[in-house]
Amino acid sequence: MDPGSLPGSMKLKTALGFVRSQCQRGLADVMRTEPIIFLIDDDDGFANLIETIATSVGVDTRRFDSVSEFRDQFDHRAAGCVIVDLGKPRLGAEQLLDELANAELTQPLIALTDGAPVDFVVRAAREGAVAFLQKTQVTRNEILDSIQLALKQDQEARKRFDRRKEIERRFGDLNDVERRVMELLLTGQEITATAKQLEISRRTVEKHRANLMQKLAVNSFIELVALSVEKDKFASTTRALDRQRHDDHVA
Repeated sequence: MDPGSLPGSMKLKTALGFVRSQCQRGLADVMRTEPIIFLIDDDDGFANLIETIATSVGVDTRRFDSVSEFRDQFDHRAAGCVIVDLGKPRLGAEQLLDELANAELTQPLIALTDGAPVDFVVRAAREGAVAFLQKTQVTRNEILDSIQLALKQDQEARKRFDRRKEIERRFGDLNDVERRVMELLLTGQEITATAKQLEISRRTVEKHRANLMQKLAVNSFIELVALSVEKDKFASTTRALDRQRHDDHVA
């Protein structure tokens, strides 16, 4: 059966099953916890609705009456999503948006927009909110679909984060000479020419090449090229995000 044709609760259970399987397989350190819905809202009625929906599909909910309370107990390494009411200034939503703008890794945001200032909604969109819901109009299935989307995006983001950190760790283990040998080899330069340029023996270059291949956990020159390209893509994405955050701050 096509997952897209399943009812909301069944689709969410399917997504959660996949997330949990990834956690159990140990694909990412940051995904070793069960997903949690972090709800920042002092509306008892809506909080009970979210908790009922979450319980029906086997997801835990943690409720906070303000962003300050949330920050005191929150762990960015925890898998899940954040639901916050942007229409209640007393909750501290602006403070949460500031945090999201500077966080290296955080949970996807589901924004409740009843009575929310337009600038709050715009900022939430800039910070990557996955859904905008109105309490007075939202349906149970829309809430389920939004949570499903948020948990899926969270799982994918944490896999990318874990992969980026692993690649950074590998390249960070290289010493200066190994890094220089790698750079020259990646230009297509032969070992003999590399040895001459670095004023070391061919045998020494081969030794450095073997060491760097081991540290990077690659078995061939093609794998080395692929890993280097992957590292550069991550670095490029990080620079782009930093520029965007700077531009948003200036604006």
